[in-house]
Amino acid sequence: MDCLDSKSIILKILSKRSIIILMMLFVVFMNPVVAQKRNRIDVGPFLGVNYYMGELNLSKQFLSPGPVAGLAFRFPLNKRYAIRGNLVNATISADDYNSDYSFQRARNHQLKTNLTELSFLAEFNYLNYIEGSDREYFSPFVSAGLAGYYSTGNNSPLGIAIPFGLGIKYNLTEKLNFSLEWIFRKTFSDNLDMLAGKSLSDLEIKQTAFGNNKDWYCFAAAVITYKFKLRKNVCYGL
Repeated sequence: MDCLDSKSIILKILSKRSIIILMMLFVVFMNPVVAQKRNRIDVGPFLGVNYYMGELNLSKQFLSPGPVAGLAFRFPLNKRYAIRGNLVNATISADDYNSDYSFQRARNHQLKTNLTELSFLAEFNYLNYIEGSDREYFSPFVSAGLAGYYSTGNNSPLGIAIPFGLGIKYNLTEKLNFSLEWIFRKTFSDNLDMLAGKSLSDLEIKQTAFGNNKDWYCFAAAVITYKFKLRKNVCYGL
């Protein structure tokens, strides 16, 4: 077995394990017993645009944007921290035709894939933020976590990514919260665009891919969540 085969097997094992970990996190955080300890959950739509960065788009932000939509849920822990989860679907596309580089236009490769992602992120608020408060109602935030995805049309549909980014959140009403976010996803695959990395040789007349660069995809989205109370406050001993 050569090094490439070994690396492929290891990545597949890591991907499967990461998907299992994500599903376990989902079950834990959605478990009624665990959720009730937090007393509430914020749930709502996740709507925005996505774009890809990799061999077909080397540096341009928001090139060939596509839609992304899904469901977001948040477990506030205190004024500064929260746990966020997303289950979203995105149509990701890119085309060498849009490149400024002649070697890419000569390669003439296109990408279009349907990607479904489950992610969990920790959010840190720069300012004290309380959902429903009329005093601590706004804060910028940063977030980072772990994501698992399934993409159609390539040889390695399962993958893992590290999401990280920033955003702002704002109380609309006592129950409604609004946030804008820009989150990057770094994958551990060079096959999201179906261009496996290859070294150039004297016999090749055009470049196929960069061997050491991994693909990225990014979401810029708006999230509106509604605060659901999971239990009534109880005063014991009265």
